[in-house]
Amino acid sequence: MKSFLKLFFLLLLYSYKLEAQTYKVPKSEVLNFLFHTDTQIPDITNIDPHIPLLPINETRLENHRHKLVKNKTGLYVLIDQTGRVYKATNETKDALEFVRYDSTYYWGYNGSSIDFSYNDTLFSFGGAGFWRINGQLRYYSTVFNEWNISPISEEIPTYDYINYLSPKSSCLFYIQKPFDDAVTGKHLYDWRAIRLNLNSKDNYILGQFSPQLLDILKNYTLINKINLPSLDGILVFFTFENILLLKFNDNTVYKLNNHYIKDLILGNSSKIQIRNTFEVGDSVYYTLSNDTSNKLHSFKISMKDFTKEPFPVYDQIPVSKYSTSVFTAIVLIIVLFVVWFSFKKRNITEIYSLSESTTVVNENQNEFSIIEKNLIEQIIYHNEKGSYLSGDQLNNILGVSKKSLETQKKVRGDTINRINYKFKILFEKENELIERNRSENDRRFYNYIINSENSNLFKVRYKK
Repeated sequence: MKSFLKLFFLLLLYSYKLEAQTYKVPKSEVLNFLFHTDTQIPDITNIDPHIPLLPINETRLENHRHKLVKNKTGLYVLIDQTGRVYKATNETKDALEFVRYDSTYYWGYNGSSIDFSYNDTLFSFGGAGFWRINGQLRYYSTVFNEWNISPISEEIPTYDYINYLSPKSSCLFYIQKPFDDAVTGKHLYDWRAIRLNLNSKDNYILGQFSPQLLDILKNYTLINKINLPSLDGILVFFTFENILLLKFNDNTVYKLNNHYIKDLILGNSSKIQIRNTFEVGDSVYYTLSNDTSNKLHSFKISMKDFTKEPFPVYDQIPVSKYSTSVFTAIVLIIVLFVVWFSFKKRNITEIYSLSESTTVVNENQNEFSIIEKNLIEQIIYHNEKGSYLSGDQLNNILGVSKKSLETQKKVRGDTINRINYKFKILFEKENELIERNRSENDRRFYNYIINSENSNLFKVRYKK
């Protein structure tokens, strides 16, 4: 009986858990469109945390923004700073059913993270929490339904402010604003534009924001933003006169001059503004903040609606003294390597040129060259006097006494091997003409001799 009750309560708890993690959301034009479209929409802007998409009844999540992401695998809702992932799995006549898929237990480290989809994988980048701002790239693994880290070249702390996911270059462009780093106690003063390549995972600082754009960023509050893949940029709203298209790939800035779109974007006196904005083709879709039914509206947009500004998005970062020193050191190393390589190449060339100088034009006929004959005669002369020709004497004859030990050894060996080879051909002998005997005084060195029989053969042939 006790076992039965335990099983009953476990099943009841499991059923409650399933029910608690599944939400039926009344159908609306925007959700219906996103659920059925085949278009990938990796970033859908909803900057208002007070307009939840899912009816999650948890007090601690009341001010956490709900983010929509659409890719080929489905329609998702992500809850800011929680790691929670909900997917639209089914529809009825009146509702869409969202089911929680993740197994996240710990959260609070990634508030205001940049959440998006790339190659049908959900990503979460940066964010604040646990006393620090991070620059981590995390991806959602469907194997165990949890978030994993994706290594990148460098962690540059940031959070969601102005960022653009470019399908053209497969890069995420984002801003790093000044902030206090609680980990190091340092204050970062710069406003920097950064590019994260999502293929190579290379994080690269493009430069500091141009003074003209920086003046706007510092003095006005960001109202809203829309990613515009058709124009390869992000549209950011500050004031009526400062609605700007930032094109990071081209490093150019354009100002919106279409008054209809400007009025629509900034809203009316009753603070009715656009929400849940995204682009498909050349049309921007949106809902209105006062419309609980989330009716879908749209407007067309193109580069004809803009005029180019005379300043860029960012300026190149000035080269610091440290960077100059590093660059100078690199150049010096390269110069030294080139000099060393040239010397090495010249040395090798000398070795072969000296070796070749011991041959004659008629080497193909296996005749001794003048230098080779002179060397043989010197060895025979010393042998007849009862002495030997040393390695140093041989170097003098070959003209390499002032060269490196490596060069001397190379030239001596090649010359003697060539003489012995020619001797065997010319005299039809199996033995060597020049023999090497280790010196009795120092076994590291050799003395060179020619036996009397071979000496006589040589003198008869060349009448010496």
